[in-house]
Amino acid sequence: MAVTKSRGALWMFSRLLTVREAASALGISTRMLIGHVKCGELSYIAVGSGTLRQRRMFDEADLEAFKERQRRIEVWPPPGRIRRGVAGSSLNGEGGGFMERRAALKAERQKARDERKQANALTGGRRSRGC
Repeated sequence: MAVTKSRGALWMFSRLLTVREAASALGISTRMLIGHVKCGELSYIAVGSGTLRQRRMFDEADLEAFKERQRRIEVWPPPGRIRRGVAGSSLNGEGGGFMERRAALKAERQKARDERKQANALTGGRRSRGC
């Protein structure tokens, strides 16, 4: 942090970073950094008087504040969810686990197969074209 004295006042300021430097400091791409700026998640300092293309500079304190806002703690398993693999439980609260659903699906497929065989036996092995 640099300290300068101007007209009797004591000013403290830190070095401003360019877009590339700020992205490097955060460990992200410049494109992602600009995305955070456009979403309003990261503040910047507009330098210069240009209106078409603003020059954005970033304060180190703003980058640190951004990093703190992005900090997350993962809790596993997420609260409020039933763990998978527990016997007799399901995520949606309805009865029937994996094996029961599998058996029901297998029975449906077998029933459809048997109906096709029966229809095939009645037509003598010929398929109707449905025209």
